[in-house]
Amino acid sequence: GLRGAAAPGPGAPSFDGAFTPPRAAVAAPPRYDPSKPNALVMSCALKHDIHLFKLFVGSLRKVAEYSGDVALFMFKEDTEPLRVPGLTKFLDEQKVDMVPVPETKKCSKKLGACANDTTWGPEIPVAVARYRWYAAYVDARPGYDYILWSDFRDAVFQRDPFLDFAADAKGKDMIFNGEHLMRSLSRTDGGGLHTRWWIQGCYGPILTADPIPPDSPVLCSGTHVGTGPAIAAYLKAYLANIDKQHATGELKCVQDYGMDQGHHNYMAYYALPKDSYTVTPYDAGPVYSAGQVMHVPEDLKRDAEGYVLRSDGRRAALVHQYDRFKELIPFYQKMIRKLDL
Repeated sequence: GLRGAAAPGPGAPSFDGAFTPPRAAVAAPPRYDPSKPNALVMSCALKHDIHLFKLFVGSLRKVAEYSGDVALFMFKEDTEPLRVPGLTKFLDEQKVDMVPVPETKKCSKKLGACANDTTWGPEIPVAVARYRWYAAYVDARPGYDYILWSDFRDAVFQRDPFLDFAADAKGKDMIFNGEHLMRSLSRTDGGGLHTRWWIQGCYGPILTADPIPPDSPVLCSGTHVGTGPAIAAYLKAYLANIDKQHATGELKCVQDYGMDQGHHNYMAYYALPKDSYTVTPYDAGPVYSAGQVMHVPEDLKRDAEGYVLRSDGRRAALVHQYDRFKELIPFYQKMIRKLDL
């Protein structure tokens, strides 16, 4: 079966970041009350058109009927009314905290956009830099029972993402969202082995059969959910781990595209106490990870109305990377148009 933390293999760096999962949250996780949720959803929404804001926020507020806090990290100019007509009015109406972040420097075409990080320096991919922003935001606002972060451009909500947490987490503090096993982390042949490359590019040849047993899923870094204290602790540990690697002079550990997912998987398989989290399959947790399912499209299940289903037959709460299926794009666009936002 899946395992959490394991002793690092030969040559693997040791981890001494201070991840201290709150034991009280494991023993008695807070009861989630959708009528007055003490929860936070975070995402980076950098330079997108208003229709994507209506899809992400509109589906969260109107389809999932989530009334808790929402924070979107946005370039400062996008939080000003004239840049995207109607955007700030819409986000104000939906009670979204628009968190301004500095305009990023354009780096390589592959990286898309980069940020200047106070510790790691310039030209850091936003996908990595965002963890610093998330950590600072959460650290300044302690007290949330539950926190979710999600990618923005390719994510849509069908149900409240926190309703199933207690059952899906099985008493643990956090849920790591697995991807489809057709491209598992333990697979060593064929295409699509990007996460293996990212891990070993920073940490060396550590992906042995001991910590990564057969059928170990790739864990998606774009979405993550847990109790508030556990997410805050995880973000601190995640950053401490990268700081340690960066201090050795390994610039690729912060500058390479996709490295955020390499660190996320390293944390789960090597660094964290295994009793601090659970792993849900791509179709069996709060997040439906659709990315790799496109290679086995027959595994995508939808109900009579067209909504994506979990393995238990219920609608998935958050569908991530839905745009890998061309038929889902117009379906969700039509869903949002009906809301008349």
